[in-house]
Amino acid sequence: MQTACQAVQHQRGRRQYNKLRNLLKDARHDCILFANEFQQCCYLPRERGESMEKWQTRSIYNAAVWYYHHCQDRMPIVMVTEDEEAIQQYGSETEGVFVITFK
Repeated sequence: MQTACQAVQHQRGRRQYNKLRNLLKDARHDCILFANEFQQCCYLPRERGESMEKWQTRSIYNAAVWYYHHCQDRMPIVMVTEDEEAIQQYGSETEGVFVITFK
């Protein structure tokens, strides 16, 4: 999704961002880039005083929940993050949307 892609660009650098973009462009992977910031039900404005990372995490989680419901709750959604606080906050908030880390 768009916000996750931008987070990679800002937090991981241009090299990782380009790797991600190339994966998305490769037809063998059958991937799309969902522009969640332009979808009315997924967009969340940044709150006053909220860090960019917290806003991105909140936006990504909100879009994951929206997509889960869009799929009529039939397909579990997995959000991967390195933010332990996000795992604690969102990990058990919505049944069918899992927030995990690979650490």
